Amino acid sequence: VDGWTNAKIDFAPNFTYFLGRYDFANSNATLNLDPVKTFTIPPTATSIILSFDLYEIDTWILPDCAYVYVNGDDGFIGLNYFNATDDGPKGNTTKNGIVWTSTPRGPPVNLGFNTSVDQIHHVVASIPPSVYQKGEIEVRLSTRISGFSSDVSAGW
Repeated sequence: VDGWTNAKIDFAPNFTYFLGRYDFANSNATLNLDPVKTFTIPPTATSIILSFDLYEIDTWILPDCAYVYVNGDDGFIGLNYFNATDDGPKGNTTKNGIVWTSTPRGPPVNLGFNTSVDQIHHVVASIPPSVYQKGEIEVRLSTRISGFSSDVSAGW
């Protein structure tokens, strides 16, 4: 969690240590409770790959969703909505040229915390030099969860 603002740490054997669990109490965008970190980029970097796992913990239903922002709204990675039966790949390109994919690491199964199914989604984003021309990127991991961690949450 070194360098993360609003970092919370949790653990489960099938998830290991991770940023989370984020739930309704952390989902109010106006309170700025999303985990955020600024990364310094070497001036010689010709490309950046941002890679991480999103943990969809327990029963997600609409409107539960997850987003990632790289240097603000132009770097909006809309992972969007997941649910207990949505285990397909996703992908898109942001306004500022970040190409991203999200691929499930397996089908929805109970991995921990309660009896509901969980799913791990692996996200890879290719970030072009125009995004980090100032020598850094800010990554904000955002969730909008409708319930509390006893029923539904997210992790990173």
